[in-house]
Parts: sequence; C-alpha cells; structure tokens
Amino acid sequence: MVYNSHSTGTAFRRLMRAGDTDAVLQALGEWNTPQAAVLIQHANLARQQYLAGLVDADAWSRAQLQLYQAILEMPFAEGEEEKYAPQLLDKSQLRRLIDNRDIAPALRLCETLGDASILMQAQYEIGRKLFIAGAIGLETWEIIHHKTIYLLWQLAEETPGKPKEKSSLWTRIGRFLKRR
Repeated sequence: MVYNSHSTGTAFRRLMRAGDTDAVLQALGEWNTPQAAVLIQHANLARQQYLAGLVDADAWSRAQLQLYQAILEMPFAEGEEEKYAPQLLDKSQLRRLIDNRDIAPALRLCETLGDASILMQAQYEIGRKLFIAGAIGLETWEIIHHKTIYLLWQLAEETPGKPKEKSSLWTRIGRFLKRR
C-alpha cells in the first residue's frame, strides 16, 4: 500500500530525527491502516513494558529505533524517494563540527545523506531525552554520545569510491607514531 500524502514521509522523517516517538505514534494512528495499527500495538507494548519496569531504557530505546526503521521501510508517496536520496556531504565542515564537539549541528549536516542518517540522529536524540529524564545514567549517555561521534567521524573520513581500510585501531596508532 502506498500512502497518498506527499508530506507524510517528510513529517515522519522530521519527527523521527527529533526522537519524538509520541508524535510518530500519533501520526501513525491518523493513517488508520492495518500496518500502522500493528506498529502502534508493538510500540505501545514496548512502552508499557518499559513503564512497568519490565525492560530497561536501553530496550525501550531499541524498540523506538525498530519502529522508526519499520516506518522508513513503508512506501510513501510516489516520487518522494528521490527527494530523500543521499547528497554530497561537506566533510570538512563535518570534521570542524566534530572537532568543536558540536554534535547536534553535525547531525543536522548529515541530513543531506537522506534516510541513511535518520536512525543515527534518532538514537542520539532518544538517548539525550532519556538522560535528561534520568532514565539512563551518565555512563550510558556517554556511550551513546561517543558512538555518535565515532559514526560521524566514519562519515567524515569515508572517501567515495575508495574501499574502507580494514585495519585495527592499534595499526593506525602505530602508523601515526612512525610518521612522527
């Protein structure tokens, strides 16, 4: 089934980037389709388990990201796929933002990558909200934060057409020290 609202995909992408699961579920409810009903049911079950203390914040975060992934796999309005095709990324600007620890602007810059960056941005926003709410500790938030920085660095260092080097961290450190 293809959904007829051309702005539907745009709205969902914006809500998912913000990690606003409540609004995503509300928008799904407005679709009134069997597929949307199933996604809502699964998300509400995961939320109830989280609120009842049956699962931790990490499991609730994963459930939200799975919901977002399922939505991204849904067919939206025709022609919308081209709108969200990846574009070139200004890698030097991305490196500057990462160096300055400006993670939120770096994530916004990655929006040019289309749907490929939504889950990364959503994971960061969901983690930030859980940390602010006190649902996850500083250690977990720092893991999410550093994982996001690592993913951003990976994006900044990728060269189109060049295969990724499969060397360990220690090999790269050794090469760096030999150059000095």
